[in-house]
Amino acid sequence: MKNQWFIEKSVPVLSLIVLFGFFGYRIHHSTPSPSQNIELSSRDPAQILPVTSSQNIDLGNLSLEDETACIPERQYLKDQLSKFSELDPQQVFTGNRSSEQLEGAFVPRKCVYYAMKHFAFDILKGDQKASPSFSKCEKESGFPNYGNYAPCLTEKYLNIVYNTFIDVSDCLGLPQKLMMAKLFNESGFHINAGAPLREYRDNKIQPEVLSYPFPESLKDANIIGGDAGIGQFTGAALNDVRKTYPQWRDFIRKSDKASCQRVRDFAGALPEIEKIDPDLGNRCVVVKAPPNPLRALVFYGIVYKNNQRAIDNVWSREEVDRLLNEAGFSASKAQKEKMQEMLLVLSYNAGPKTAVILFKNWLISRKPIARQKPIAVADFDFGIPLPQEKIVVKAGTEAKSFGRLTADEVIFLNQEYKTLSHLNRKTRDQNERFAILEKFQLHQLSFPRFLRIYRTGWAKGYLTYVKGFADILDKNVGQGTCAPESFLSL
Repeated sequence: MKNQWFIEKSVPVLSLIVLFGFFGYRIHHSTPSPSQNIELSSRDPAQILPVTSSQNIDLGNLSLEDETACIPERQYLKDQLSKFSELDPQQVFTGNRSSEQLEGAFVPRKCVYYAMKHFAFDILKGDQKASPSFSKCEKESGFPNYGNYAPCLTEKYLNIVYNTFIDVSDCLGLPQKLMMAKLFNESGFHINAGAPLREYRDNKIQPEVLSYPFPESLKDANIIGGDAGIGQFTGAALNDVRKTYPQWRDFIRKSDKASCQRVRDFAGALPEIEKIDPDLGNRCVVVKAPPNPLRALVFYGIVYKNNQRAIDNVWSREEVDRLLNEAGFSASKAQKEKMQEMLLVLSYNAGPKTAVILFKNWLISRKPIARQKPIAVADFDFGIPLPQEKIVVKAGTEAKSFGRLTADEVIFLNQEYKTLSHLNRKTRDQNERFAILEKFQLHQLSFPRFLRIYRTGWAKGYLTYVKGFADILDKNVGQGTCAPESFLSL
């Protein structure tokens, strides 16, 4: 269980660099529930996947790294990837599948490789120096050792990550393009990405990376980090996996889908539940290869499924459909699905229940002005930037940007706005204070702006941050090639 000294935040690796960073999507596939009984197919999945030449693999304008060209400090995964190959004699995961062989693949290989390279080189500079966000695990148990260069981006490494990603998402019926954007945000698809342990004190992350177990002097400290692997797992997430793991393991074992069979047949991909230990000292269970990244991606898919179900249940219980109408928005079925997509992504940072409650509270906040200013499509767009101006809340205090305002300060400013609104039009229009308050629109917040004010704890701009990763893919690989169209907007 969680160490009693450890206060774990659901903050993936990049959150320790830019203070943001855990997933979800509302899908309507015909994927059966884990309780359904599906007969096993007699075909051997390994036999249907002959490998193709690496010359046929489209990586856009990127090129793979040759292992011999990488400095020794970047070759630490070599032995683990070779062991993965030994457990994969037919090269089901380590080989290059052609497009015809990748049944159910909706994200091209170049998307994953771009994410791996951009994350490792452009963000963490891991090709040039050791980073506290790359870890090593020598065995499946224990806590990772942080402070390594980025692993060498070889053909074998890419194949293992890409093929396991495609098979797990196809097997469990997960939305690949959304997972693409989210895993780019989480770990850049690196199997050994991690959030090092640091103390959070005086409203700041302290620079020193801590070792585990903690010394007695940190008994009462607020320690953050510990997120591990391709899915940036925390103890809370692993506990969530344990809740439904037996059902999903049975589902994979009984499925007649070739992708599920390939997952099932790889040693260690579906461990006994006792091995899914949420204790901080056991994070290597989702890092060490093999069987990771395959095991970790299965766990990530289970968390997604659990979040999806929880969002549906809380949405119904809190009567969100009714609140939407009362706030002046008549949503189509497709629009509701996009809203739930937003909440599923948010649930990996806030939890599914909190995500829906935040949405509910936003709708309630908009009800009083539903007639004058009904909710519009633009109120759901996480791509619209915040006001750049700063505002002084009270005379004699420091001017604040929108993102730094507290809920109490917003209430105070809205009361002032209401008072100024009662002035005659000429006086009001000449009032500079009214003009700045009008620009901030604090009395009719959009959903993204509401979250920036009322989302407590970490990463108030989390969804905007995640959308930024999708935008990077759209810009550099191709619009809609890797990430969903109209991601985090209606």
